Amino acid sequence: MSKNYELAGYELATPLITAAGLINGPQANRLRRDVETLADTEVGAITVGSWTIERRLGNAALFGEPTDHYDHRTGEMTNALGLPNVGLDQGEQLVEPLKRQAGDKPIIFSASPAEASQSAGDVIDQSQQLVRRLFAAGADLVELNVSCPNVVDQTGDRKPIMGHDPQTMDRLADSLDNDPDAGHYRQRLGLKLPPYIGPEQRLARLAIGRSLSQGPFGFLVVSNTIPNHRPVDSQGQPRLSVPGGFGGLSGPATKEEGQRQLELWRLNLPEKPVVSTLGVFDGAEVANRLKAGADAVAMNCRFWQSRNWKRTVTEILVELSQAADDEMF
Repeated sequence: MSKNYELAGYELATPLITAAGLINGPQANRLRRDVETLADTEVGAITVGSWTIERRLGNAALFGEPTDHYDHRTGEMTNALGLPNVGLDQGEQLVEPLKRQAGDKPIIFSASPAEASQSAGDVIDQSQQLVRRLFAAGADLVELNVSCPNVVDQTGDRKPIMGHDPQTMDRLADSLDNDPDAGHYRQRLGLKLPPYIGPEQRLARLAIGRSLSQGPFGFLVVSNTIPNHRPVDSQGQPRLSVPGGFGGLSGPATKEEGQRQLELWRLNLPEKPVVSTLGVFDGAEVANRLKAGADAVAMNCRFWQSRNWKRTVTEILVELSQAADDEMF
């Protein structure tokens, strides 16, 4: 591809990025294996995480399987994994080894504040700690995920989505902007946002956009899965094991919403680089997002279904080349 791609100053060999959640879980050896696999492909960058302050086993450990479901008929992918991950203590020790395994590919280390606790602090304290410690450990790029809809407690309640709350997001932008270390990471910190659907959330997005324009965020990732989807079987029973059976919706069925979220942020914050995700399943849709102004495009669902990531990357990039016109590449 003749066009040059970059994100936050890091060159990308191709505009295809793996999205958060694909390479995650509480076993460090699996993270190493998966990064090594993708390092031998033509993806432009690799996202690892999201990591939280404390190690999490995820919803499968609490409620059993399944915590994800893909409907081949409708193209709906629903997950309620619940951020299973190694935790920050082990995660920061993995930063340099994973970077070495990735070779010349940038790694985006995704991090997410989870439930407020006495030991970890509130979501603002957690966000500051995650960002500071990952950059101090040597991370080149960090994605702060304020949009996971799938953190479920024993009662079945969901953690509120931080990225839907303008007041909390204003506090976050202000606290990070005033962080003494902000000059070190100002252009290398990304923010993964939830989708904003419906009049109330769209008003919230406008307020949040004003906060983000003042914060130290070098790029946006839009958007995470659509909350509160409940797949059921032919008898009307929930397919997911979590209380209520609700999860985040993605997959090719969400393509139009993913396009809409990209368009909203391109209009709202045109100066911010954007990684577009949600509903991206093939190279043709990667080309669509690039034409619509994305700087890079992240994909998860197709990799989740794949048994051979190397072959899948090759297939997607062939599809992208076929879909793109000569003027773009």
